[in-house]
Amino acid sequence: MKRMSLRLMQAGYRLTRPRQAVLQSICEHDGSFTAGELVASVSAGYPDVGRATVFRTLDLLVGLGILQRVHTEAEIGRGHSYVVCGLDQTHHHHLVCTQCGLIADFEGCGIEDLLARLRVYTSFRVESHHIELYGLCEHCQTAHIPPPPFEGSRGRQTYGEGP
Repeated sequence: MKRMSLRLMQAGYRLTRPRQAVLQSICEHDGSFTAGELVASVSAGYPDVGRATVFRTLDLLVGLGILQRVHTEAEIGRGHSYVVCGLDQTHHHHLVCTQCGLIADFEGCGIEDLLARLRVYTSFRVESHHIELYGLCEHCQTAHIPPPPFEGSRGRQTYGEGP
């Protein structure tokens, strides 16, 4: 929570009590979380913090690069989740399991050559990118029985340098 608080203050934002409550609730989530899950946890611990404050704070944290909004497939019943990404400043992307909702980080996307070619052919300078790959995690690939319906956040894994 200290690093998120510091980033907010460095960007010129005040660390109000409602924002502190939202940051604390984010830190209590292990892995990804939905806006609805965050609203529920904030409301449970800080009943005076409103839903609009939670959504405004989410948007602010995404805008500052502290959180990343990860789109999930409709099969698991969610439109997108949030993950804390912008604190360690490592360039990474996400693998999203369409069955259970697990979000795994991976480093090394190998896109640099493509970006260089695009600049030559299109004169377009790409300033940033993100990659989300969708499929089945190891557990869901090997499970012999259907997993239970997706109900909430799933864990988060990190993989090293990619292919």
